[in-house]
Amino acid sequence: MHKCCAISVDILNDYQGVFRKLNTLLTRAHPKIYKYFAFLLFAAFICIGFLVYRDYGIGMDEPMQRRHAVIAYRWLNRTFFDRGALVHYGSEEWESEGSKYYGVAVQLPLVFAEDVYQVITHEQMPVRTIFHMRHLYCYFIFVFSLFCFYRMVKDMFGSELLAIAGVLMIFSFGRFFAESFLNIKDLMFSSLCTITLFYAERILLSSYQTKWGVLFAVATAFTVSSRMAAAIIPAFLILFILVKNVIRHEKFPVKIILLICMSYPVWLLITPASWTNPLQFSLGYVTTFSDYNAWDGVVLFEGKYLWKDQVPWDYWFRWIGMTVPLVYLLFACLGIFIFLVTSLSRIRSLRNIEFSVKNQMLLMMFLIVLGTFLYKHLKHPTVYNGWRHAYYIYPMLVMFAVYALSKLDELPKRFPVYCSGGLLTASVLYNLILLVINHPAQYAAFNPIGQHLTDQYEGDYWGLSVYQCMDWLNDYDREWKTVNGYYSRTRGFILDNYFMLPEEQQQLLSVPSVDTDYLIVLKSGNGIYEDEAAPSIDGYEEIYHVASYGGRLSSVYKKVQ
Repeated sequence: MHKCCAISVDILNDYQGVFRKLNTLLTRAHPKIYKYFAFLLFAAFICIGFLVYRDYGIGMDEPMQRRHAVIAYRWLNRTFFDRGALVHYGSEEWESEGSKYYGVAVQLPLVFAEDVYQVITHEQMPVRTIFHMRHLYCYFIFVFSLFCFYRMVKDMFGSELLAIAGVLMIFSFGRFFAESFLNIKDLMFSSLCTITLFYAERILLSSYQTKWGVLFAVATAFTVSSRMAAAIIPAFLILFILVKNVIRHEKFPVKIILLICMSYPVWLLITPASWTNPLQFSLGYVTTFSDYNAWDGVVLFEGKYLWKDQVPWDYWFRWIGMTVPLVYLLFACLGIFIFLVTSLSRIRSLRNIEFSVKNQMLLMMFLIVLGTFLYKHLKHPTVYNGWRHAYYIYPMLVMFAVYALSKLDELPKRFPVYCSGGLLTASVLYNLILLVINHPAQYAAFNPIGQHLTDQYEGDYWGLSVYQCMDWLNDYDREWKTVNGYYSRTRGFILDNYFMLPEEQQQLLSVPSVDTDYLIVLKSGNGIYEDEAAPSIDGYEEIYHVASYGGRLSSVYKKVQ
């Protein structure tokens, strides 16, 4: 017995020696390994974009956003070049007082590409090509924002591994991945916010270098054009710079303050609707988007339809709790808690405040997240199904998750580090697998808590599952057929997405039909149709349905012969 124990101890000591040597080698080599891995990771992101961008149809808001950009582009050509642009969609003038405030700067290159195509080919760019181009464009801006986030984490925490972990936590969130192709408003704003925060961090890190001030001003202008809430970033940046210089009695950085303030005239420059009366337009922009109440719809909440002013105060909290992967959310909450405790313990006097770039950026992000929820609670702005208006805070929550991991890594005992690293790795792999399994319906992603509640909340707000139904139907029935939607909203989605099908499939499908071979039914949750009291579908049987993350989104019904 004693001999067996002695042999076991010797074997264990041998293994420990091997692991120590292996750990020493990895410690020396890991900076290069992680750097190469990061390069391969972003190369994979680019390849994935090219592989899957054709799999998404047209979301509900995409035609409207393109129309805003086309009108602005035609106005520019007519006013400054006395030319009627070939691209045409809708009215020749600004559509209304509300819609003219939508920023189109980030979309104008897309309309320019359409115009060039028509000049060269003398044909209108196919609808399918237009929206595929837009999807790729949105996705690559998203990938660039991930690169900015990666660099920001490296700067703040000095760790390639943490930077990679943060990027994967954003990329593997199903709603972010899918909407990075199709949501040119909310997800685009989130991407632009991350890019702007990166340039803000670079200003602080470089001790106010001019080039970063210029890039920050331009990035801020485009981000504010996308959504007004971004104006808080330059305001916080100026405040932090002033407080630091006053407390430390340093020289006032006039040049960088002026460069940051240049974001306003740059915003006016890239906003054609403001050129006739900049001041009046600026005031109208703030008034319109401080609470965009032109929308007068209902939201599905706890199985009931509520008007926009009936949603409870914790509406966004619930959506975040139901959709964000639980492990990511756990680390984010832990990071915020550690940050607050650490910050409060250090503040004994103003002179003891630590003005590191990391602390300033974390404070800025915390104030933005806190301000978002306070604004929702105090002002009760109009919200839609989900929390997409607040998507821009998700990368900031991930930054706090990274912060929590960095603090755990500082513990003298390694067991919590190994546990947290293993838990996060398992969660990232699990969520990446879910991306593949639920493709291309990741826009309806729920975490394990939310998957038990899909009956009570909106599934497919964008109507994208209708395109999946049409695509499946063409494979199922390769003969000529008629198809229609159950209720007018679904019919609209079918008409939009009809042109996203390949031309040979369009020829086999007729959309406007009353007595139709197939019906597509868009569902919200567990069989709740678009109206609260939907009639039965007499004479049809269900032959296919689209499901994602435990929730059913839409179905195909076939006429019974």
